Amino acid sequence: MNNNLGGDIPISLGFLRFLWYLNLHNNNFQGKLPLSFQNLSSIIGLDVGKNNLSDILPGWTSKLLDLRYLILRSNNFYGKIPTDICHPSIQVLNLAKNDITGNIPPCFGNFTAIITSYNSGKEEGPIYGGLSYEDIIIDDPKGYELTYSSTLDFLYSIDLSNNNISGEIPKELMNLHGLLSLNIAGNRLSGRIPDTIGKLDKLEFLDLSRNELAGHIPQSLSNLSFLSHLNLSFNDFSGRIPTGNQLRTLDDPSIYVGNNQLCGPPILKPCPGDTDSHDFHNNNEVEFYSDDEHVWFYAGIGPGLLVGFLGFCASLHFIPTWRYFYFHSVERFSDKIALSIALWRRRFQN
Repeated sequence: MNNNLGGDIPISLGFLRFLWYLNLHNNNFQGKLPLSFQNLSSIIGLDVGKNNLSDILPGWTSKLLDLRYLILRSNNFYGKIPTDICHPSIQVLNLAKNDITGNIPPCFGNFTAIITSYNSGKEEGPIYGGLSYEDIIIDDPKGYELTYSSTLDFLYSIDLSNNNISGEIPKELMNLHGLLSLNIAGNRLSGRIPDTIGKLDKLEFLDLSRNELAGHIPQSLSNLSFLSHLNLSFNDFSGRIPTGNQLRTLDDPSIYVGNNQLCGPPILKPCPGDTDSHDFHNNNEVEFYSDDEHVWFYAGIGPGLLVGFLGFCASLHFIPTWRYFYFHSVERFSDKIALSIALWRRRFQN
């Protein structure tokens, strides 16, 4: 991991029958994945991310019965996602930043490990699920690299972002109840978000941005009570943005930017019939308040000056000492002004 190794990946690595974890992340390997890797019958984690590999996505992974962590991101893998990759034991699948085409296969609903999110029944001690605390796997479900070791057993993630995947989001994907992170941004996915997306009740990260998705955003999205990151930008969604529950905290308008037919909070575009509604008025109260404040301010200047002037005149009329002091001061001030003018004229004439 993180070396300057290059050339082809040695075929001999595929004959290490008792190898648990192979991490070739961030090197300069090229060529194809050796077919001998299908002999790694004990492998649990395989990470060849961030290399220059160019190959069809491997279908022989179905022979790796214990494989749980498969990271092929940031290479030049191409072709359709093979159904053989839908192995029940998979809990982390990262195929991001490749040249994958075709649809997301419905068999993604067969990831039993993600459905059940099993974290119980494991042995206590330095080894969890076959990987020791010293083993590290690198993943970037939230847009930046993260490393996992002792927390591996709690990671359930699918990242297919930045490929050329098309078609619709399969409804079978909504059966992965234990999924924590789903990133399918930067593809050519179309159709609607499945209404049953609320079934992914443990989801913390959801990125569907930069696709061709359309239709209404399902209200069930508000059922995702653990959601901390949401990005639906640059699609073709329409209608009212759902509200309530966790979505109240996700109030950044950039989440929905690039969807010109969306309306309602947190963006400033009202939905039809909202202009007279109390809710929309509250959301735009600050905008209107400043204009109203200026109107009332200027309207009150005239009466205020008049009342002040009348009060001043009344004080001079009823309080003799004020009247004497005022006119005496005015008289002295007038004399000073007259003297100053006379001196100035005299100086000017000379």
